Amino acid sequence: MPEIYRAANIEEAVEIAVRLREEGRYNWFRGQVHDWPPYSSASRIQAADDEKSSRRLSVFLDWLKQTPELKELLNDPAAIAAVAQHYGIPSNYIDFSTEPGVAGFFAADGKAPSTGEVRPCIFCLNTDDLLKVWDAVKDFRPEAHLELVNIDVSNLWRLEAQHGCFLYCDYNWDVDYPMDRILFPSSGLPSWPTRNDIYPPQKSPLEALLDQYFDVEQKTLSAEYWYGVFQQMEAQGKNVHQWHLAETPKDGYHPEAIKTADIPLLASWNPAVLKGWTVFNVERIEATLAAPVTLQVNPSASSTEAASSVSYGVRQVLNTKRDARQFTFSWQFQGLSAPKSANINTLSEALQAVCDGMRRLPYTNAEIVAACGTTTHLFLEGFSLDPSLLVAQRVLEDCFQVEFAVTDGSSSRGYIRRKSLQSALRADLDQFASDRLMAATQDDVRRVLQAIFSPARLLEFEALRSIFANELIPTQALSRKLVLYSPAQLLTFGLP
Repeated sequence: MPEIYRAANIEEAVEIAVRLREEGRYNWFRGQVHDWPPYSSASRIQAADDEKSSRRLSVFLDWLKQTPELKELLNDPAAIAAVAQHYGIPSNYIDFSTEPGVAGFFAADGKAPSTGEVRPCIFCLNTDDLLKVWDAVKDFRPEAHLELVNIDVSNLWRLEAQHGCFLYCDYNWDVDYPMDRILFPSSGLPSWPTRNDIYPPQKSPLEALLDQYFDVEQKTLSAEYWYGVFQQMEAQGKNVHQWHLAETPKDGYHPEAIKTADIPLLASWNPAVLKGWTVFNVERIEATLAAPVTLQVNPSASSTEAASSVSYGVRQVLNTKRDARQFTFSWQFQGLSAPKSANINTLSEALQAVCDGMRRLPYTNAEIVAACGTTTHLFLEGFSLDPSLLVAQRVLEDCFQVEFAVTDGSSSRGYIRRKSLQSALRADLDQFASDRLMAATQDDVRRVLQAIFSPARLLEFEALRSIFANELIPTQALSRKLVLYSPAQLLTFGLP
């Protein structure tokens, strides 16, 4: 029979778990809002969802294979499972933590049970004891598997923050080993850790890449779903339009748009020159977090003046703090008010995203400062609430929206100035573009993006880098879930 401990609230439950760990009785902990058997996410899904879950995992593995930065991950199934588990892809891994406080957060983070028959709990596990029991029963369960997994996935800050470890188990293991537990009534979240401690808002290089994956996953599964819907409708004899998958010309331009055999890649896109833009850094969250920075802004300042003040503050931080670009900062404000219905935290999060995404790349400090200033100006004009062209024009003047994608298929959108695009075009475009395209471009520079959408064939890299820093990164940070920071990784660049 499992041993049951009882506590008056979540704080007392965690303190009991800490004491029991110090006594050497348990070393792994798991928090649950209900004291139901601790089975894996894969075992809990309904049969109808099994195909969808398998497809998600298949899409994830396909994406890993074409992502050079994560090549080493493919050789470690446990690392793949750890990433998948922490981002909601069902697996046979069960989350545990070596820290009782983390387990306490998960035990309190959810809807309170509606019946007295189940209560929040912290499961307590002695891994040595579990393995002894498993050694005794495994011969009787030849189809079952159980394994302890301690893994350190480079750049998976969620796992780091949660002091995570895993039990791999593909059967209802509690029949052989019912776990001891601490039960307590629902009493709300503990004072620590907070949600931001458990799910760091800062993103490691790996987690930034995972943003790209989830964009790919959403597009892939959505396209497959609608294709299936149309097929089903056709099978029922309904008159539907045929589904066509549009493909981008492999060379990045429409052949009829040029008058030569090819339009060559620009020298500024030479891979040797762009090497620093494709580096995949490894960082530890505890070594990267810096103290929050508070910027003081005149409460009566206009949006332009306030943006200038924020730019000044960011510049001073980057110039005066030692090795500032090795750290991630959270930004706080005194005197700065958000536009009506907006939340100042939105600006704080956007600035953190801008700085974190740019500091790891060869952007200059001046470019980071400029991006932070534009982000602030856009926010104060209401862009986070209404990311429309009309609002963007208040800051970027004569601008328009573009869409761009990287090699894995993920994509984003942002606004750029017409004059920025004009100045970024290759100087010898008239040698390759058709007379018709050149005439159309003279009339409206946007027309060139409908014909040539390979940035490496159309736009000088240094100019595109400036566009990202001054326009595309700020407009993405306030309006998109996925922010693409490196122009060097772009495959296409055109109109939405």
